[in-house]
Amino acid sequence: MARILLHLLMLISTTIPSFCFEKDNKELLLVTIATEENDGLRRYIRSTKKYDLETKVFGLGLDWRGGDMTNTGGGHKINILKEELSQYKDRSDLILMFTDSYDVVGHSWSIRDSRKVQQEEDYPSIVLGVFVEHPTPFLREALQKIAALDYPKQKIDFFIHSSLRNHQNEIDLFLNKVGILYKSVNTIGSYDSIGEAAARNWAIEECIKKDCQYFFNVDGDVHLENDQTLKLLIHQNRSVLAPIVTRRGKAWSNFWGALSATGFYARSEDYMDIVHGDKIGLWNVPYLTGVYLVQAHVLPALRNGYDSDSLDADMALCKTLREKGYFMFVTNRKEFGYLINSDGAQTGRLHIELWEIFNNPYDWEKRYIHPNYSHSLAENAVIEQPCPDVFWFPVMTEVFCDEIVAELENVNMWSGGKSEDTRLAGGYENVPTDDVHMTQINLQNQWLEFLRVYVAPLATKVYPGYYSNLPRALLNFVVKYNLERQKELRPHHDSSTFTINIALNTPKLDYEVIIVTTR
Repeated sequence: MARILLHLLMLISTTIPSFCFEKDNKELLLVTIATEENDGLRRYIRSTKKYDLETKVFGLGLDWRGGDMTNTGGGHKINILKEELSQYKDRSDLILMFTDSYDVVGHSWSIRDSRKVQQEEDYPSIVLGVFVEHPTPFLREALQKIAALDYPKQKIDFFIHSSLRNHQNEIDLFLNKVGILYKSVNTIGSYDSIGEAAARNWAIEECIKKDCQYFFNVDGDVHLENDQTLKLLIHQNRSVLAPIVTRRGKAWSNFWGALSATGFYARSEDYMDIVHGDKIGLWNVPYLTGVYLVQAHVLPALRNGYDSDSLDADMALCKTLREKGYFMFVTNRKEFGYLINSDGAQTGRLHIELWEIFNNPYDWEKRYIHPNYSHSLAENAVIEQPCPDVFWFPVMTEVFCDEIVAELENVNMWSGGKSEDTRLAGGYENVPTDDVHMTQINLQNQWLEFLRVYVAPLATKVYPGYYSNLPRALLNFVVKYNLERQKELRPHHDSSTFTINIALNTPKLDYEVIIVTTR
């Protein structure tokens, strides 16, 4: 009987080393044992194919009787191997190399789908699940960015769940505008009384029922600024893949690099390098959340995968994926977007974004600061001056004006324009107005920050020699004029260094201007 040369390798590095050997006209065959096809095995096969290593997998479909590999697992492997190797007993021209498979790769590699999609019908079908599970500032912009994804909407079934009534109007406005463009729309609102885990499980079932090719999860606090995100994720061809997104300027992201012994967060040694983009690539992680793409073949294993008596829905899903043997990957090969900071978001407000200048300054500025604001700060800017020492600037957007007016009308705390005013330390206002103080709606600190960041630079520019890094404004308020309560304000002098007035209405649309001239 010819002798079989069998190399049993314990690969501590979990890679098959690249090496050269004298073949002497002998063939090399890799053999491995795997009873279940999972992400580990698929990764192993991809890596061996990349390096043209012929491979045989023994045991697929067999019941595993080796326990958890701490006791008799090795014996079961040897029995399978012994039986399968008998077919090679007469092959003197063959070198056999045995390796593990679930935790072994040939080398680092990348997979790219080079297929050029030309026609809409060629695009994979997607169920897109959007979930708004807590007060989420700037949801309007997040939904707009989802709608802007460069992907045929007729290939997308749109599923959205919100457990909060104060977001329902925003969602309804969005769907009324673009919902018709999608293949289908399924809305589960706060009025349906369906919890987060049940809604997420429902979305998975919808994807299976529709025979979709991918499930794409996007939570409401994810802003996808890269309109190619969906295509880029599909092309990277992973069972579960998330684009890395972080809070702006923070290390808070949508993945964990490691788990603690109790199954919760632990920081991996390369976490900060990955988050800050010092290391670029595709990373196998134990936990991801917020935004991720799941291939259809994984979905049956995720039925009721969000359910747990002790874990949040996202943690329950990741636990399910780990237990089922599916790898979770995150990628930072491209810039994809960012996370909104929803910590401490206001509740009971019409427009919670008005209070977000500290937590989300970038988005606050995008929504509320006039796009031409910075023009006034240019070195040679011409500032409109209707009369001496009075200057006009574009500062706020119409959206800000509309939303602050709506907020104040909603709280309806107008003072009535009386001189007796218990809001003031002295209890008396010499020149009263029908107004609401910023302190009454807990907007005082945010308004002072607005003055510091945006108004103080303008004041410094037009009033040379004046500088105030921390503007001191004890009284900030919004005045309401109408014919019934207060139609005018008599001339007066106050003690301010400078006064800023912002018109919240549009002339000739919201009111008429009548100029009375006295000669």
